[in-house]
Amino acid sequence: SVIVGDYEDAGAGEAAPQFTVGDEDETPKTSSTGNSTVASTEGESEVTIDMMLNAMDFKAVAEKKVSPEGWAYLYSAAGDEFSYAENEDAFARIAMVPRVLVDVSKADCSTVVLGRHFDVPFYMTAVAMAKLYNGDGEKCVARGVSKMKRAGIDMPYMVPTLASCGLRDIMSACDPSLAKWYQLYVNPSEKVVESMITRIVDYGFAALFITVDAPELGMRERDMRVKVRQSAAVQGEAKQETAGVARAISSFISQSLCWENILNISTMARKKAAARGREIDIFLKGIHSPVDAVRAYRERRRLGVRGIVVSNHGARQVDTVKSGVQMLYECTRALGKAGWRGRSDPEFSVFVDGGVRRGTDILKCIALGASAVGIGRPFMT
Repeated sequence: SVIVGDYEDAGAGEAAPQFTVGDEDETPKTSSTGNSTVASTEGESEVTIDMMLNAMDFKAVAEKKVSPEGWAYLYSAAGDEFSYAENEDAFARIAMVPRVLVDVSKADCSTVVLGRHFDVPFYMTAVAMAKLYNGDGEKCVARGVSKMKRAGIDMPYMVPTLASCGLRDIMSACDPSLAKWYQLYVNPSEKVVESMITRIVDYGFAALFITVDAPELGMRERDMRVKVRQSAAVQGEAKQETAGVARAISSFISQSLCWENILNISTMARKKAAARGREIDIFLKGIHSPVDAVRAYRERRRLGVRGIVVSNHGARQVDTVKSGVQMLYECTRALGKAGWRGRSDPEFSVFVDGGVRRGTDILKCIALGASAVGIGRPFMT
């Protein structure tokens, strides 16, 4: 079935519609490879930037330029990668219902997230090990997002815990006025966690996104087949040198993270920020169940969280789970029944990531209740 209709009241709590358009075999179908113009162009000796029309074009060219181990890490997913394909394909089964006779001469894509105005409703989400794709690693990413800001496209940048550059170098590459968020993998050591939070606060990050869906990094077989030695500058050196990048860094992530840990981390971060005369917003990144979404909302004040990111970790954790956009729909409906007021709710925001490749994908996420949309792999390619 496909979702149709107006969703201006996403999150209001009504039952999920189950509509079909035409016969089942007429449902739009796509491929996770997307529609790449440059990939299908024959006889071209060199691809130039003006030939790039979409994210799939960049992906097709990047695959030829990135090392095998880098590509395996970036585009690997769990198991048979069914959910990886579904993350992208699910968008084609969401039908839009355009309205007409509306003045669009002054269309505005800007949004307000966490009290700050941004030019676009999407952000650069955390992607680890950027040196696998570029020698300057996260510094290159930071410069790119900063350049976009100076060009008039202001959007947040989420810095990953498992960066391949030191945090000082990354921050020095960022425009001073760039909105900077931090993605946190919780280390098994409380001392390490406190030290990291101190640095996060000292560097003035506006928000802390605690990853909650990765107590053990997934069985990413494509990555595991490419045995590589790679170190993470923030956490230390990888130990399992024959396990692929993802499995090698699993030892730096706590397997016992639970709701009470969130309370402790949130309290610590907010107290440290307050001591410096600042505030820091706490998010749970990796919610993939309406039950967990509602619990986070109902306990938002006790836990000190400002919202969630609905995500299946780019389908890198568990295969055969639902797509990010499908779970967004289910989570916002459940939240609406629990009293959440949608995007206008000042206390609780819902973000989403996973499989976003086109502007229409972003539009669908916003229509289904997301305040902002995270984009990862396309930015790296």
